Amino acid sequence: TLKEHNQQMLYQRPESRFPNQTMHRIDIPRAVAANDIEALLHVADIFESTPTCPNVMIVDRKVVDECDRSFISFGLSSNDCTHLYVYEDSTPLFTLVDDDKGSEYLRLRNSKEYRSTPDRQYGIIVRYAPSPDEYPERRWFLCAGLGPVATPAAAWYLSRHWRILGRRVPRDRDFIAVISAGPYTDRAPHLEELLIDE
Repeated sequence: TLKEHNQQMLYQRPESRFPNQTMHRIDIPRAVAANDIEALLHVADIFESTPTCPNVMIVDRKVVDECDRSFISFGLSSNDCTHLYVYEDSTPLFTLVDDDKGSEYLRLRNSKEYRSTPDRQYGIIVRYAPSPDEYPERRWFLCAGLGPVATPAAAWYLSRHWRILGRRVPRDRDFIAVISAGPYTDRAPHLEELLIDE
């Protein structure tokens, strides 16, 4: 349908401040969650982009189809890069567990569980080296969370504390950092746990 309509989707605001013009045409071949874009913006300046090696935004489906590169992804169960990591690592540092309320929670390899509540949301930062013997410089980063504030909070933490994480975690080790935040701001995250792969 979108191809027949030049990849334009009709977007209608439920309540517009401009009542005479409530329909807006926007070119949007893919939808992305605003909190994931906010997370991306938090960390964009810590990854150097050069003319020969630019930072490029790619949808998760394409990364999974061509996962021959380093990447950082944003979003938890909504992002196929998360599922790619859980599938690829024989003993992943975390798993997603469905709860009986139509949601999910995190279970770390050490059996600790993190469930977001109305008062506290949990995010994660994961660094994983796929095929370290064959590609020693390749790294996959996951920046994700349970709840709308959790992903940007994890990204905010990464953007401000990546040097500290780099000092605490040996370069050749995978890790997961669990970050917590209140429900209203992503700018005051707290490191709950740092689990380093042995």
